[in-house]
Amino acid sequence: MSSQRLMFLAFLVVMIGMAFVVGRKSADHLAQLQADGFVISQDFNGTPKLLVDSTQQRIAFVDSKGATQLNFDQISALEVAFDGKKEAPVNYRIEIFSDALSDGKVGIVYENEWRARQEYSRFRQLIGH
Repeated sequence: MSSQRLMFLAFLVVMIGMAFVVGRKSADHLAQLQADGFVISQDFNGTPKLLVDSTQQRIAFVDSKGATQLNFDQISALEVAFDGKKEAPVNYRIEIFSDALSDGKVGIVYENEWRARQEYSRFRQLIGH
């Protein structure tokens, strides 16, 4: 086996291992969120995962770093955003603004504009913004 193939296989194994660890951490944070009483009534997917508990009027963002929760009334604004120019936009996302967030906002990334706008409309209607 050539050294290039060996390097490629090693790279592939490392990437698969990293994906597994990240997925496992996200699943652990989601399980802890639910154990703490968060009941998922809507899952808006995206990256990080955007979840809604309609009964408690709370949302949560879940990724490999942890879970962050906000009350509906802590959300100050919502918008659909993207990177790049209008001719070649990329990284479509819903941006959720809140003074309770360390960066002031969080972006929930979707695979394309249509999906981001669809989820934005559904999310906005659900939380009453």
